[in-house]
Amino acid sequence: MAIKITYDKDFDERDEFEASSRGVISGVIVDVDEKRYKVDIYNYKRAMLMIEWRLEKDECFMIVPGTIIMREDLNLKHMEACISRLSDVGYFDLLLPIN
Repeated sequence: MAIKITYDKDFDERDEFEASSRGVISGVIVDVDEKRYKVDIYNYKRAMLMIEWRLEKDECFMIVPGTIIMREDLNLKHMEACISRLSDVGYFDLLLPIN
């Protein structure tokens, strides 16, 4: 299974630091077997803050398909390992491709 990960722009050390500091990176494009998917990746702490904020405003909400939550810091090594593991278990088969 061929996997290609593309970020919005050239993802350098500064971008990696900023993503790790914010706890989120949006608009990651993942190509799996000629199908393209758009995902947003959150670290656990940022995801929990988002969930708490949303639940303070309403009693329920839905997490958008394509949202990935990681326990690890958001760096290239961890994000790519996470996407590879999710691909191996068929996660991307559950999403609608954007192409």
